[in-house]
Amino acid sequence: MEDFLRQIQQQAESEGCRELVKVFTDCYTNTLNTTVKEMEDGTVHVITGDIPAMWLRDSAAQRPESALWELCGNSPDRMNAKIPFDAAAAGDRCGKSLIENYIKHLADGITDIVNIFRPDVVVLGGGVCAQGENLTAPLNKYLKENCFGASVSYVPQVVTAQNGNDAGMIGAAGLVVQQVS
Repeated sequence: MEDFLRQIQQQAESEGCRELVKVFTDCYTNTLNTTVKEMEDGTVHVITGDIPAMWLRDSAAQRPESALWELCGNSPDRMNAKIPFDAAAAGDRCGKSLIENYIKHLADGITDIVNIFRPDVVVLGGGVCAQGENLTAPLNKYLKENCFGASVSYVPQVVTAQNGNDAGMIGAAGLVVQQVS
């Protein structure tokens, strides 16, 4: 990683963009720190937009008094990403904690992407789209509070994909049609 960051610094300096090196380095390392995790068994997981199922199963198993346990039918193997949102909506403390942590990690990653690329909009796809405003409202608030230059520059909205969980499949099908045509 240090070699990569050195290459970026050299390229930025040669193009007269030295001031961007620190911003990029901070964003890049923060993204790695918030999305890459070495597990106890030595495997490495990249944590993206989906709540890692193992994390959810472990949380439910450790808190049998939580609504998480009941909502997954007393079987952590039945845990899915919707259950913690349901538990949080029901006022369950463990569910709320899981969702708050998930949103914080997701918001950190999205903030880094926005700071580096400044997209016009951030679109979330997958099953988590079903959470709508429960997900996008805190993410948008976090971006407005944490993006570089938010007080003087445009901060993109985080929205959910119109096609929700089917967005990826529809996009893939569209690419196939485009390639065949």
